[in-house]
Amino acid sequence: MNEVELKKFIESKIEASKSLNFSIDKISDREAIIKTPLKSHLNHKGTAFGGNLYSLCAVASYSLVLNLLKANNLYTDDIVIAEGNIKYFKPVTNDIVVTATFDSSHRTNEIISAVKTGKRIPILIKSVISSGGLDCAEFSGRFAMKV
Repeated sequence: MNEVELKKFIESKIEASKSLNFSIDKISDREAIIKTPLKSHLNHKGTAFGGNLYSLCAVASYSLVLNLLKANNLYTDDIVIAEGNIKYFKPVTNDIVVTATFDSSHRTNEIISAVKTGKRIPILIKSVISSGGLDCAEFSGRFAMKV
């Protein structure tokens, strides 16, 4: 599934994602990068709204998991975020780039093996929000799914 197809699929399943005005810049079995203009996410201070940043991280993380499954001919509509935390370091003052990666403790083959055998495995994902070349926030999420 390419970047455009994946975005269309996500927007067909997650209505709220349509308002985020994002594009998937890159998708692989190890990384998802989404981009969006700052003007779509402004708060009263002229910087990015924190709730939108959290949502963008959740969408980037979901994209990463979904792409891994589809690349391995697995499918589920039952991917959910079980826990998510975000730390804001700097205000986001330029266009937004979110890079989601699997936690370093994960190997994608372990995730696929667990899914294929029906085991539940927590899927840990880290997303970094950058803007203007600076890291501005970091999200950590734990996802769960049934196949």
